[in-house]
Amino acid sequence: MGEAAQKYEDFIETPFEGWRIDPDKVRELSRLSPVRAVFHIALEWTIVFATIYLSRRVANPILEIPAYLLAVVIIGSRQHALLLMMHEATHWRMFERKWLNDLVCEPFVTWPVLVSLRAFRHTHLQHHKYLNLPVDGDLQKKFEDPDWHFPVPRERLVWSLLRQFTGLGIWYAIKIMRYGNADPAASGQTPVYRAVRIGYYICALALIVYFRVFTLFIAYWIAPLATCMIAFNKMRVLSEHPPIERATAYDTILEYQLGPIERILFEPKNCYYHIEHHSYPSVPFFNLPKLHRAMLANGKYRAALKPVTYWEMLRTLTV
Repeated sequence: MGEAAQKYEDFIETPFEGWRIDPDKVRELSRLSPVRAVFHIALEWTIVFATIYLSRRVANPILEIPAYLLAVVIIGSRQHALLLMMHEATHWRMFERKWLNDLVCEPFVTWPVLVSLRAFRHTHLQHHKYLNLPVDGDLQKKFEDPDWHFPVPRERLVWSLLRQFTGLGIWYAIKIMRYGNADPAASGQTPVYRAVRIGYYICALALIVYFRVFTLFIAYWIAPLATCMIAFNKMRVLSEHPPIERATAYDTILEYQLGPIERILFEPKNCYYHIEHHSYPSVPFFNLPKLHRAMLANGKYRAALKPVTYWEMLRTLTV
């Protein structure tokens, strides 16, 4: 239980040729901030509950439905942000003690969105280790999905995103849940762990029934989870390792120019610095902009950058 979190030397760094920076700088940027981690988790939950409260306060019949739909979008975006905090805990970037990352993240981040941190960590670290190789689980799952065989007709790409917002793409949500709960034995989901998780859900359901908020739970948690959260997750994943980067063996890196709405809805927690994260996964999310600036001193990295908007990236996926 007293085992410390991994240090940056132990992390699976992607060996992009010629992109190295000063190890002392990496150590500096890899310092954790438990206060920030807890603050960001608390912030997302505060936004969720405030959104529910304000939506329920709308008394005008004309505005009730628009207010509810806006609430679904906001809550779905915050559920997606919680997934990004799960990603931090996956790399033990919240607390120095490994067990504390799991203890805080499971009940307050991953289990509420129906995902296991242990399962996600198992598959995600394999993705880092075998990036874009045939054994990369992330790449395999994309190849199994016809929607990820790019380029595709523009209308097909648009529909693949829109149907997530409508709930018609629920199969994609189920795939994400399966991916986030995969391989119990290999990922350390022991019988005790699974029993505690089941107990967690039983207690949560009991409280929901006791306080007679089951309808609110479905409307303000499950509905956003099955629609907007899944849609925003897919929009983000589309920006990670796009075909143009893989095709050039990362001699071309997309540098996303994003507005505030894009950063809030589907690129939160600095996750658009994705290649930087693969280069130095020991750096927590709040220091990724500083890591990017430090890497700009490297000429080869700087020459690989191609500034684009998110929507320009989407156009490269279509014919």
